[in-house]
Amino acid sequence: MDAPTQTPPPGYRDVSVPIESLYRNKAVIIGAILLAAVPILVHVALIGGLDAFFSRAYGDNILLFLIWIILLILAHEVVHGFGWMTAGGVGPRYIRFGIDRKTFSPYCHVTKPIRAAAYRYGAALPLVVTGILPLMVGLFTDAPMLTMLSAIMISAAVGDLFVLWVIREVPGNALVIDHPSQAGCYVKDV
Repeated sequence: MDAPTQTPPPGYRDVSVPIESLYRNKAVIIGAILLAAVPILVHVALIGGLDAFFSRAYGDNILLFLIWIILLILAHEVVHGFGWMTAGGVGPRYIRFGIDRKTFSPYCHVTKPIRAAAYRYGAALPLVVTGILPLMVGLFTDAPMLTMLSAIMISAAVGDLFVLWVIREVPGNALVIDHPSQAGCYVKDV
């Protein structure tokens, strides 16, 4: 693990990893591939062949498909903010959005301390809202494009899942401050 880029505030410890290290972690890469493959394979197993799935997944308009991906990536970050506002009780002025310059990864950052349980909720919520719910709809309505988009969004949540793994031992009532430049947070032990 690389050294933290900033010093934790007094009374806090750093429980984070550099964002770029996620892209070099074999478990994260394998996890992302598996998380993308499983929804597609489930759809194919339930509804039909792989060729039919892919021909229907993109439809006749690849540009529309790409626009949906961009919109869902933005929605993923907005859902993080919504989760932290609702579970953490913080106002919108404490939510920041941006793009990491080193990895070109979009991010949402909560700037006010919140409880670890609320932090976990906000970290996991996009997986459910932009990944699992669309997958359920895609499977139940035989909509391969929706299943494909959800597979991409589920795979995109691998970084969030890794953060949840990194902070797995942090008690739910501990105060945390979202790390300003890394994946994870500063933790004030209880």
